[in-house]
Amino acid sequence: MKQIVVLSILIILFLIFAPPIFASEPAFSEQEIKSLSLDKNESIYPDSMFYSVKRLKEKLGFILTSGREKKAQYLSNLLRVRFKELIYIENSDKSGFLIEAANRYNANVGQINGNYKNVDNRIKRQVWDYESALAKLRDKHPANSTDWLIFQQVIETTRNLE
Repeated sequence: MKQIVVLSILIILFLIFAPPIFASEPAFSEQEIKSLSLDKNESIYPDSMFYSVKRLKEKLGFILTSGREKKAQYLSNLLRVRFKELIYIENSDKSGFLIEAANRYNANVGQINGNYKNVDNRIKRQVWDYESALAKLRDKHPANSTDWLIFQQVIETTRNLE
């Protein structure tokens, strides 16, 4: 009986932590990620069980940030994090998290666009780089497929900041 329990636990752990068997080619190589100034990896991604804690920390950080320029910079940094999460999801074939990650990215863009668009010109430079990278992520999928449409919506939302 103990052997069955141990074997079951090992199988479950393998299924959770094993890399996908038929993983596709990553959308971005390490060099391309560095060229986008995204070489600092996040430690917690949407597939982590600690992700909700990270999001709570981000929200509290925004609330505690004072000053319009500082809030704009904080949102710009969060946009970079959301962008890295989209790349992570695509590179690691975790498309089950794509809709929520795209929604968070779009909400962040909307918040910048609605309240802080004209405060920081760095945000505009940042999204120019993102648009071409997002197009590359989109083009990994067949045209008009669900994932393609999600990335297209993210691209259109990003264009609103220009």
